Amino acid sequence: LGITDAPIDWLLFNEGAVFLGLVYVYTLFMTLPIYLSLEKIDPALVEAATDLGARPAAVFRRVILPLSWPGVLSGCIMVFLLSISAFVTPQLLGGPSGIMYGNVIASQFLANNNWAFGSALSISLVVIVLVLLLISSRWIGVQHVFTGGRNS
Repeated sequence: LGITDAPIDWLLFNEGAVFLGLVYVYTLFMTLPIYLSLEKIDPALVEAATDLGARPAAVFRRVILPLSWPGVLSGCIMVFLLSISAFVTPQLLGGPSGIMYGNVIASQFLANNNWAFGSALSISLVVIVLVLLLISSRWIGVQHVFTGGRNS
């Protein structure tokens, strides 16, 4: 961008850089499900709550947030699934200190030639992800993800 002549040292090759990079990459994957769930909320529900005397904070807390909660959880699941397997971003931004689970699996296969341990790590990652997805799908209820307060 030309803001500085040299790289910003405190932002390179540390966990903060990895965190900022992952947030930058996956923000859209979180925003879209939230936007879609907010778009599906029936405006008559918000208007009814306002007509009944609810303040804006109460309308948000009691009407908008519960109806948009499936979109928030869907976004969390999408971001979790994408970020759990990220190994290029931490490797580029974190340098040698940017070790995440995907990096460990990749290093077991590529650098160490330890295919058995790499496979065990991969299978454990898949099992953990499947268990978390099962728990979250039971908690959310898949039918609520697509309706968002409307009867369609």
